[in-house]
Amino acid sequence: MARGEVAGAGGIRPNLDSGPDGAELAISTVDMTAIVVLLIAALAVIVGVGLAYVPLRLLVSHIARNVRELIQRQRERRATDRGSPERRRAVPPNS
Repeated sequence: MARGEVAGAGGIRPNLDSGPDGAELAISTVDMTAIVVLLIAALAVIVGVGLAYVPLRLLVSHIARNVRELIQRQRERRATDRGSPERRRAVPPNS
C-alpha cells in the first residue's frame, strides 16, 4: 500500500483526509505567488531608486561645484584692479 491510501472493504482507496484538498492547495499557491510577485516588485523598486540616486547625486554635486567655482571667479574678477573706470554707480547714502 502506498502512503496516503487506506485499505477498506472496497479495496484500496485514497485517503482524502491526508492533506489539503485541491482548492486549499490552489489558494495557498495563489497566496504564495502573490507574495513572491510583491517581493519581486518591491525589490525592483528599491534597485531602481538606488540606481537612479547615484547618478543624480553625482550630477547635483557636479553642478554645485561649478556654481562655487563661478562665484569664486566672479569674486576674483571684481577684486582685481582694472584699467577702465568703474561703471557701476555708487548709490548715495540716504541723508
